[in-house]
Amino acid sequence: MRPLLYGASFLTVFIGYVGIAMAGDLPLSSKQNNVETFQLACRDNPKITTIDMNNCIADKVDQIKAIQTRYEEAARNRVASGLDDPASHDHAQKTLDAYDAESKAWDELRVKATDATYTDWEEGSIRNIMSAQREIEIRGLRIHDLWLNWLQYMDSTPSVLPEPKFIDVQ
Repeated sequence: MRPLLYGASFLTVFIGYVGIAMAGDLPLSSKQNNVETFQLACRDNPKITTIDMNNCIADKVDQIKAIQTRYEEAARNRVASGLDDPASHDHAQKTLDAYDAESKAWDELRVKATDATYTDWEEGSIRNIMSAQREIEIRGLRIHDLWLNWLQYMDSTPSVLPEPKFIDVQ
């Protein structure tokens, strides 16, 4: 079993078993024209009961977290690559500090937004689903922002990773 944490709110997204995606488990995807389309899905889940739906959304959160980790590591590595060059070390460190501050701000935004959504739905049985769906949306925005601002070059050099797109498979 795996609980999800949203800031001060401690939510248990399940009563039954939740399949846990390992950190490196990316969802199915397809690549075309430097775009990678990820399929956020919960396979082998009937999605009939609230428990099923909670388990499904938790699986999708795990999948998008794995994608985000991949894009964050690539972005941070690109920024940090200048640290080894004495001529660019100071600027690279300053940029890395700014990147880390940006990442922290995105994390704070995600927590506050998901807490707000949970509060809005707290009297309903779908509060966890609604909050987790908001988390998926914000993580998707963050991943695309990482690609747009940190993983592309201004010349014809190919991007570090393909442009991310997401499909929610029902």
